[in-house]
Amino acid sequence: MLQHILQGQANRAIKLTKRVAELKNPIDCSYNDLNNKFEILNSRLMYLENLSSSSSTKLTCQLPGKVVQNPKDFANIHIIELKPDKVLPFKKRYTTFTEGIDV
Repeated sequence: MLQHILQGQANRAIKLTKRVAELKNPIDCSYNDLNNKFEILNSRLMYLENLSSSSSTKLTCQLPGKVVQNPKDFANIHIIELKPDKVLPFKKRYTTFTEGIDV
């Protein structure tokens, strides 16, 4: 009886060892792939850091176009002063979507 129990434990130990070996290979491959990706990322980051530090022209974050030094000199401002009793005529420019539809 005791030998039968020991035989069952030995069989389970062998199955467990095989299962661990089956899992170890994909885990090792995943680790190696991930490690290689980190090394590539690290080398690219070092390259970009060297490129930005050695570059004589600094990278600037500006919008494309000409920069106006003093915008007050170029501003065309027209002030309209209305008297309190005057009202500007209202011109209807847009028609509504529901015009001509019975709701």
